[in-house]
Amino acid sequence: MDAQGTQAGQSGGSSLASMPVELTLHVGTVSLPLAKLMEMSEGQTFTDEVTSFFPRVRLHSSNRLIAEGELVRVDGRVGFRVSKIFG
Repeated sequence: MDAQGTQAGQSGGSSLASMPVELTLHVGTVSLPLAKLMEMSEGQTFTDEVTSFFPRVRLHSSNRLIAEGELVRVDGRVGFRVSKIFG
Protein backbone atom coordinates (compact mmCIF):
# COMPACT_ATOMS: atom_id res chain seq x y z
CA MET A 1 0.00 0.00 0.00
CA ASP A 2 1.16 3.52 -0.66
CA ALA A 3 0.73 6.56 1.59
CA GLN A 4 -2.79 7.17 0.22
CA GLY A 5 -4.01 3.70 1.21
CA THR A 6 -4.18 2.22 -2.30
CA GLN A 7 -2.32 -0.84 -3.45
CA ALA A 8 0.30 -0.59 -6.15
CA GLY A 9 -1.19 -0.89 -9.63
CA GLN A 10 -4.57 0.53 -8.63
CA SER A 11 -5.74 3.93 -9.74
CA GLY A 12 -8.40 5.51 -7.55
CA GLY A 13 -12.07 5.14 -8.47
CA SER A 14 -11.53 3.55 -11.89
CA SER A 15 -10.09 0.30 -10.48
CA LEU A 16 -11.82 -2.97 -9.71
CA ALA A 17 -11.33 -2.17 -6.03
CA SER A 18 -14.19 0.34 -6.20
CA MET A 19 -16.65 -2.25 -7.58
CA PRO A 20 -19.41 -3.16 -5.06
CA VAL A 21 -19.49 -6.77 -3.84
CA GLU A 22 -22.64 -8.30 -2.34
CA LEU A 23 -21.99 -10.02 1.00
CA THR A 24 -24.29 -12.30 3.01
CA LEU A 25 -24.20 -12.90 6.77
CA HIS A 26 -25.23 -16.40 7.86
CA VAL A 27 -26.28 -16.30 11.50
CA GLY A 28 -27.81 -19.71 12.08
CA THR A 29 -29.23 -22.99 10.87
CA VAL A 30 -32.75 -24.30 11.41
CA SER A 31 -33.74 -27.94 10.91
CA LEU A 32 -37.49 -28.52 10.38
CA PRO A 33 -39.64 -31.44 9.30
CA LEU A 34 -41.20 -30.78 5.90
CA ALA A 35 -44.68 -30.70 7.45
CA LYS A 36 -43.69 -27.87 9.79
CA LEU A 37 -42.12 -25.96 6.89
CA MET A 38 -45.35 -26.29 4.92
CA GLU A 39 -47.32 -24.92 7.91
CA MET A 40 -45.00 -21.94 8.41
CA SER A 41 -46.70 -18.55 8.60
CA GLU A 42 -45.64 -14.92 8.82
CA GLY A 43 -44.74 -13.87 12.35
CA GLN A 44 -43.90 -17.42 13.45
CA THR A 45 -40.95 -17.77 15.84
CA PHE A 46 -38.56 -20.72 15.89
CA THR A 47 -36.85 -21.57 19.16
CA ASP A 48 -35.96 -25.23 19.80
CA GLU A 49 -35.45 -25.84 16.08
CA VAL A 50 -32.42 -23.57 15.93
CA THR A 51 -29.43 -25.92 15.93
CA SER A 52 -26.61 -23.44 15.29
CA PHE A 53 -26.88 -19.78 16.18
CA PHE A 54 -24.54 -17.11 17.54
CA PRO A 55 -21.82 -16.52 18.44
CA ARG A 56 -20.27 -17.71 15.17
CA VAL A 57 -21.58 -15.68 12.25
CA ARG A 58 -20.27 -16.38 8.75
CA LEU A 59 -19.71 -13.82 6.00
CA HIS A 60 -20.09 -15.14 2.43
CA SER A 61 -19.69 -13.76 -1.07
CA SER A 62 -21.04 -15.82 -3.98
CA ASN A 63 -21.39 -18.84 -1.65
CA ARG A 64 -17.69 -18.56 -0.72
CA LEU A 65 -16.79 -18.25 2.96
CA ILE A 66 -14.92 -14.98 3.43
CA ALA A 67 -14.80 -14.50 7.21
CA GLU A 68 -16.23 -15.51 10.58
CA GLY A 69 -17.08 -13.21 13.41
CA GLU A 70 -19.82 -12.09 15.74
CA LEU A 71 -22.68 -9.65 15.73
CA VAL A 72 -22.12 -6.68 18.00
CA ARG A 73 -24.15 -3.63 18.99
CA VAL A 74 -22.55 -0.28 18.15
CA ASP A 75 -24.41 2.90 19.08
CA GLY A 76 -27.77 1.13 18.91
CA ARG A 77 -27.00 -0.47 15.54
CA VAL A 78 -25.98 -4.02 14.64
CA GLY A 79 -22.43 -4.55 13.41
CA PHE A 80 -20.19 -7.46 12.42
CA ARG A 81 -16.83 -7.91 14.16
CA VAL A 82 -14.39 -10.05 12.12
CA SER A 83 -12.54 -12.70 14.12
CA LYS A 84 -11.14 -14.87 11.30
CA ILE A 85 -10.51 -14.25 7.60
CA PHE A 86 -10.34 -17.12 5.10
CA GLY A 87 -8.09 -16.98 2.02
